[in-house]
Parts: sequence; C-alpha cells; structure tokens
Amino acid sequence: MRCVAVRPTPAWHRARSGFTLVELAVTLVVMAALVAAAMPFMSEFIGSRTAESYAEEMVSTLRQARSEAMKRRLEVTVCAGQDLSDANASCSGTATWSEGWISFVDFNNDGDRDADEPLLRVFSGPIGLKTSVASAHSLTLARTGILLRADGAALDGDDPSSVRFEPSKGSDRAARTVCVNRQGRVALLKGAGACE
Repeated sequence: MRCVAVRPTPAWHRARSGFTLVELAVTLVVMAALVAAAMPFMSEFIGSRTAESYAEEMVSTLRQARSEAMKRRLEVTVCAGQDLSDANASCSGTATWSEGWISFVDFNNDGDRDADEPLLRVFSGPIGLKTSVASAHSLTLARTGILLRADGAALDGDDPSSVRFEPSKGSDRAARTVCVNRQGRVALLKGAGACE
C-alpha cells in the first residue's frame, strides 16, 4: 500500500461563503434608492387602478340598469346614494357620488327611490378617491334603453351625462370618466377629459 500525503488548501483557494458587512450595506443603500425613486410612480399607479376599479363598477351598474329597464319594460334609475348599509338605501339628491350609488326600478319615474321600489344594486363608498362627481344626481334609463332626464322627458341635445372618478393621489391622467349618451350607451374614458 502506498501512502499519499494530503496538503492543506491555501486560504486564498477556499470558497467564500456569505457576504461581508460592506457588501450588505452597499446593497441596502442601492435598494433604498430604487424604492425611493419608484414611490411617486407607484402612488400614481395605485390611484389610477383605484379610480379605474370604481369606474368599471359604475359601468357595470349602468349596463345592468339599461338591461333591466329593457327586460322589465320599466324605468330603472341609478343615483348617488345615502344610507347604503341597510335596505332603506336612498338617493342623496346631490351630484357627488362619493358615498356610493344605488340602482332601482323607478315605478313612478321621479328619480328618487320610494319604499316600494326594489333595489337592484347597491355600491357603497369609493375609498381612496378625491372626488366622484357627476353631471346629474341620477341617471334614469327608459324601458327602450335610452337615457332620460330626472323628470322623465327625453334629453335635450346630444350632451352625454358623466361621472368622473379622481384618485386622492396622482395626476389628472389617473382619473377615469364614465360617459352615458342619449341612447344609454356607456363608455369609459381615461383621464379627466370631457365626454363627446
């Protein structure tokens, strides 16, 4: 048998494991700088998504209201709401939709919910929005699907009704505008622009 001598490996040949304290500190400083640079963009992104989410919920509510009006052959109203946590939810009578909104079958076509008028949908409180302002306090869709004035008459002119959602943080680009034309068609616009 032969004996083989094993030589110890020099220190500079050994594999290093882990990080030095200096490497870790440099990495943390670089990460902190990247996070600080991304915060304004992240804030606008979150605001934009919040506004878009609520605007899409409004679009869904208006499309359901138009569909229900044509299906039931009755007027259906969507209005800015109050007391949204119980079955007595009603219209607020203002054009500020920041507490939420309701849709209901409007038997007497007055744009306000009475006790005998069934609720179709209740959406409470857009949170994280600066404003949610509409061109009217209620939108009534006729049995033919067209948009009516609060008094039940057909709209004058071609100006669409709108509801605008603006986030608490971010620019006007992050806002979303929901437009409803005379025919009851709903569109969602990016930004705080006017409906056409």
